[in-house]
Amino acid sequence: MIFILSLVLAISPLVIIHELGHYIVGKFLGAKPSKFSLGMGKVLYSKKKWGTEWRISLLPIGGYVMFDKAQFSFEMKDGKVKEKLEAWKWIPIALAGPLANFLYTVIVFFGLFFYISGGIESYNVSKSEKVIILKEKAQSSFIKNMVVGYSGEENIFLLKNQKIIPYESFEEISKSVNIEKIKNNNGIKNRLIFSLNTSISTFNFIFYETLKGVGGIFKSKDGYKAVSGPIGISQEAKKALEGGLIPALFFSALISLALGFMNLVPLIVLDGGRAILALVETITGKEPQGLFLSLYVRISFVALVVLVMASTYSDIGKFFK
Repeated sequence: MIFILSLVLAISPLVIIHELGHYIVGKFLGAKPSKFSLGMGKVLYSKKKWGTEWRISLLPIGGYVMFDKAQFSFEMKDGKVKEKLEAWKWIPIALAGPLANFLYTVIVFFGLFFYISGGIESYNVSKSEKVIILKEKAQSSFIKNMVVGYSGEENIFLLKNQKIIPYESFEEISKSVNIEKIKNNNGIKNRLIFSLNTSISTFNFIFYETLKGVGGIFKSKDGYKAVSGPIGISQEAKKALEGGLIPALFFSALISLALGFMNLVPLIVLDGGRAILALVETITGKEPQGLFLSLYVRISFVALVVLVMASTYSDIGKFFK
């Protein structure tokens, strides 16, 4: 039960954010979103507003958005969707979901770093040296790891040439730096700049590491360990929730980034795949079909099976470790 609850709490809100991205851009580009559901399965409650039927469904596992206009001809066969939307418009609509997840990640990172920076006194000594003093609200091991990559007892640090040197007191650190050179780096403006720069650089770093991790699946025999499935995510979600609000928010930002990244993978059932098909139709003027579509479906299916098997095998290894 805890496994399922942790997974739902970790994933569902982020799927809704993802679908809202599709909804907003789809509505702007004329795709006519007809239904938006919080949850899946049987509809428990619905209300029509802004031309969309808003639903609350039985199973609290994510959500979905449906459009009155179609991307593919086969979507019009049941008669529910009567016309196609221009192919090029499906590219931004498809990419809007992952971008919504990325935006959420950056916003959460920004908020966390801004909050944490209120518990930090930062002083520039030189271009390669900085003194950091952590106040009471920034002294948890989790926050220390976020700020300086250290979780010991000390709360005063000298960052010198990218090395972390912990000190027990300001008097002790003053022996290593020229106090007269210290320049105060605090204040709201500096906190905002610090939070923005740090949130973007953190996002870029994690995105790049995720890209390397996915590539490693196919390069190394232990590459599967870089991915996690439902079991691994639920275990980490449980730890994050037990750690308090800041670890929980940080974890949700990481999962949101991973969800956005996963959906950019150019496989036919994911947003990246839909964007690729829309791009091909935009360039050629014809809806992808025949040999190209057949090969694309097969390659996507094989790649998905590999990813599912890798994440499942990785989860099993972590569960019994």
